[in-house]
Amino acid sequence: MTKATIPTHEETAAAADRDPAHTGSGPAAEKAGEGRRKASPKTLRLVKTLHILTASVWFGALVVVWALTASSLGDPERFLATARWTPWIFSRVLLGAALVTILIGLFYGIWTNWGFFRHRWMLLKWVMLVVLIPCTACTIGTIGTILLAAQDKGIPASVWPEAALPFALLTIQAVFLVTMVAVSVYKPRLQRRK
Repeated sequence: MTKATIPTHEETAAAADRDPAHTGSGPAAEKAGEGRRKASPKTLRLVKTLHILTASVWFGALVVVWALTASSLGDPERFLATARWTPWIFSRVLLGAALVTILIGLFYGIWTNWGFFRHRWMLLKWVMLVVLIPCTACTIGTIGTILLAAQDKGIPASVWPEAALPFALLTIQAVFLVTMVAVSVYKPRLQRRK
């Protein structure tokens, strides 16, 4: 009796590139896609490249904000100096990259046979994304509150202990993004226990 082997990520990706049901061409795609128009293999490779690039920018911007926050913990004046960059990085870089990454995920869900919830690993990524959104909003809100209080009154003792909260939230976001990338690469089966 031979033992069944689990295909590697490269084998799975190569099969998806060859399989008409995944690529959106031919009779198999029409049957699998229930009449929906699917993206061509060339389009999918371009979209996958953009997805990886925008996710990298999203993660890179998050790491920069995390490093700025981590380097200033325990030093209120340094925190205020570095925290002034956080809203700019979030609004100009991180949120833009995150939005494009999410839009590409929607593209995958609509115009490929991957769908939104066909695989449990994809469902896990969508759930993690739903958790990331309020976490990101809370990070910006907390840093904004600290900056406004510092601008009005200097560095009040009642606000400073909250400076550790953005660091914790940024750490959670970084762990979630790394987990989402790992889930995308390894595509765990996430089977139910019997």
